[in-house]
Amino acid sequence: MRKMLLFFFLTCSAHTEILANSEVENTEQLINKKTQVVAKDKSNIIKKGDSPVINIIQGVSESTTIKVHINFENEPDKPLSEYTVASKVNYTAYKIRAQLVNKDSFVPKTVIITVNGDSLGVSMEYIAKDSHGENVISYYESKFKLNDEYRYEVQ
Repeated sequence: MRKMLLFFFLTCSAHTEILANSEVENTEQLINKKTQVVAKDKSNIIKKGDSPVINIIQGVSESTTIKVHINFENEPDKPLSEYTVASKVNYTAYKIRAQLVNKDSFVPKTVIITVNGDSLGVSMEYIAKDSHGENVISYYESKFKLNDEYRYEVQ
């Protein structure tokens, strides 16, 4: 009986891990699909001093434009494209909306990207309504690192 219970719990925990990994992959695929509509041209390389204006997916079918400030601390290991910026900013916005009580109240205010060699950080200041309906200013940061295939992945 103990062996059966142990086998059952091990099977359940392995299944949970597989579901969690597949949820992350599905989220990234969804964001990449939506970002392809937002930033179709992958060849726009961003240089020092550039501040691209990109679309951020704000709700289910709503988007807004925002100016992205980019800080190059060190020369990036990979040229930074406007597509990469749009996808990482939209990933961060998605993560923020996922944790909000009132998801439709999300309004991005400031986006700063920090590039340092093989790492990329997206800092976003936003306004959202709390459970009492009051506007609250908050801050969220996502960190990415270049993998062996020269693609930024979540740290």
